[in-house]
Amino acid sequence: MGKTLAQRRCIVCKTTSEKKDLLRFVKDKSGAVELDLSSKAPGRGAYVCKDMTCIDSAFCSSALSRALRAQIPKERLSELKDMAINALSD
Repeated sequence: MGKTLAQRRCIVCKTTSEKKDLLRFVKDKSGAVELDLSSKAPGRGAYVCKDMTCIDSAFCSSALSRALRAQIPKERLSELKDMAINALSD
């Protein structure tokens, strides 16, 4: 039997996918929220599908803040959304 790949659930559409097919946002110990492209940063993580619909919904609703249990300023949400969109185009 082969090694099973890690599965995670999108915080928006609730679809379960392999980790590599999702974007991970992480809140570190200091409370800072970042886009974690390596998927290995320590802290509380939240996964979003690599899909514009899910990305838009994560930032328009309070889904990301709720999943990370953090108050994220609107300016930071805008920066994170831009980073996520740029990660899709790479």
